[in-house]
Amino acid sequence: MLEKSCISKLARRLKNPCAFTPAECQIQEGEFEFELDREIIVASAGTFLHSPKGQLHRFTNIGSLPAKMLCWVTPAGLEKFFIEVGTMATQQSVLPPPLSPPDVEKILAAAPNYGLKIIPPAASTI
Repeated sequence: MLEKSCISKLARRLKNPCAFTPAECQIQEGEFEFELDREIIVASAGTFLHSPKGQLHRFTNIGSLPAKMLCWVTPAGLEKFFIEVGTMATQQSVLPPPLSPPDVEKILAAAPNYGLKIIPPAASTI
């Protein structure tokens, strides 16, 4: 089973990954900071956000505990990206495993295959 919180854990590790794929997210638990273009939004449980095609967006779990959101992404198939670049979780943990420069390279290499454009963070933030 792929870890359910892989998206927020990836976002927390990369600090500022940005993507242009259309998405809608409903926050179920915890608190996230979203950047939609240049607007910063703090989103907690019950918040619904929409990022249309072409809008630069990123999110980070800003809480001290795992957070949960339900996302709709178009076109379908983004889950295959996370299967390709992620690792299987053997247990639920609060902190994600360390993300290395080769991990970032793998993510950036795979992203275009899924219609993603990811703007990597500065090397000092990894």
